Amino acid sequence: MKYEFSEHAFNVKNERDIKDQWIDETLNNAEVQEVTDDETIHFIRKIKDFGNRYLRVVVNIQSNKYCNVIF
Repeated sequence: MKYEFSEHAFNVKNERDIKDQWIDETLNNAEVQEVTDDETIHFIRKIKDFGNRYLRVVVNIQSNKYCNVIF
């Protein structure tokens, strides 16, 4: 999947030290995908290398940009 980060997502990714590999793994192998009414898809995956915390990557369907990256 081709994508680019919103400014907010880029800042959060760097502040929380979220690795690009984790984002790619979440997008390509999500444990859960939630489609919402606000035209976003939430990709969720457990990240073992970060204390088994869950990563949620939110993609805006219309622009293919991330709206948010959440641990």
